[in-house]
Amino acid sequence: MESFFKDRVYAISGGASGIGLATSKALLRYGAKVSIADIRIPETLHNELSQIVAAVDENISADDMILLQTVDVRSRDDVDTWIDDTVYKFGGLDGAANLAGTIPKDHNVGTIETQTDEDWDFVFGVNVYGVMNCLRAQMKYIGKGEGAKKGGSVVNAGSGLSLQGRAGTSAYTASKHAVLGLTRCVAKEVGGRGVRVNCIAPGFTETPLMKQSQSIEGSGEKEDISTTALGRFAQPHEIADTIVYLLSDRASFVTGAVICADGGWHC
Repeated sequence: MESFFKDRVYAISGGASGIGLATSKALLRYGAKVSIADIRIPETLHNELSQIVAAVDENISADDMILLQTVDVRSRDDVDTWIDDTVYKFGGLDGAANLAGTIPKDHNVGTIETQTDEDWDFVFGVNVYGVMNCLRAQMKYIGKGEGAKKGGSVVNAGSGLSLQGRAGTSAYTASKHAVLGLTRCVAKEVGGRGVRVNCIAPGFTETPLMKQSQSIEGSGEKEDISTTALGRFAQPHEIADTIVYLLSDRASFVTGAVICADGGWHC
């Protein structure tokens, strides 16, 4: 797997926590150069990632492998600047994982009658317009190189709720259905230049966003993991492993797909 990623460049939105951070770390361990965008970048993150780079090769400077940038994916200007800066620093862009996502600010549960305009605007701003802004900026570069730089792979963050409805989550679920539709359309638009675009559909995963959701709902028992085949929560690195596979050349004939990493939620 290492040979697939060495010296390649990947942009990761939502890359400072949860599944995005696990994906960033995995790519660094495989020798990739990683550009991380997030709404908040912890002060400790550069040092944490530098230790991974040093463990791979102590002679490589972490600053040559990592770019950290504060980005609000709802802003086209923020995203365009981030991707342009990534290409300027690293000389190209081979792929991306668009993983920034959110739930309504004040509550995750609400009917079509009670979820507010602000809920819908916020969730679609991050989950849909954010992915769209990232794809639009990334496709200026991915797959437009020559030789080894031709082609590329992108993974977008869907959800198990990209594939089914769930009462009380209309804004979130509709946004994740939209991500899947966007993924399939873009896959057909850029396939001719060897670029693959797929959607990851995680199940119940122990991330900061899941903890936020549980806290807002007021019940740590809201997510019934007993309904899944494996009967447990995923760890972020388990979802990241599937994302890394989709980014790699091992998934060279996989595009326009939604890949469930849900512990058997939908089986």
